[in-house]
Amino acid sequence: MNTQEKILAAAFRLFSDRGYDSTSTRLIAKEAGVNEVTLFRHFGSKRELFDDVIRSHAEQREDLIDEVIEPTGDLKEDLVRFGIDMNDILRHSSDFYKLLLFEVDRDPKIFEMISHVPRKFIEKFSSYVVYAKDEGLIKEEVDAEVFTMAFFSFFFRAMIEKAFLGEGTIFKVGEEEIQRYVDILVEGVEND
Repeated sequence: MNTQEKILAAAFRLFSDRGYDSTSTRLIAKEAGVNEVTLFRHFGSKRELFDDVIRSHAEQREDLIDEVIEPTGDLKEDLVRFGIDMNDILRHSSDFYKLLLFEVDRDPKIFEMISHVPRKFIEKFSSYVVYAKDEGLIKEEVDAEVFTMAFFSFFFRAMIEKAFLGEGTIFKVGEEEIQRYVDILVEGVEND
């Protein structure tokens, strides 16, 4: 890991744990094992470092979305696989989303920096819903965007729970729970 990556990693840990206002550049430099001058040489300011942390984590999530789901023609199988992939992405991103939820009120510009990620998910999954309609797997009258949001909300709720309650979540989302959720959803949208 190079110096810039060490600083970004340390900044992410501290911003996620303490928030932007309670995290000093001195603390970040100490956590990264560099001096404060080095931090400023690489990032210019605390704000630039924070923005780079947000951008780099958003890009990582966007790249993961690209790897999710290639249709098989089996609606339930596709949705379960997609659900497992999305659950993994969100569970491993809970610190990032916790940081965003805390900081977006302070600075609405943050949403602009990351909005392409959920948009990409919605576009990708909506295109799957259109594919499923074209293949006769889903009723024609199903609204792709509404179905996408309903599907995503289950996993987002689990991720929020983990972000704020830690590993001892109230409802652990695993493959079996995803399968039951998909069964309920498919019953409402599947073509007879």
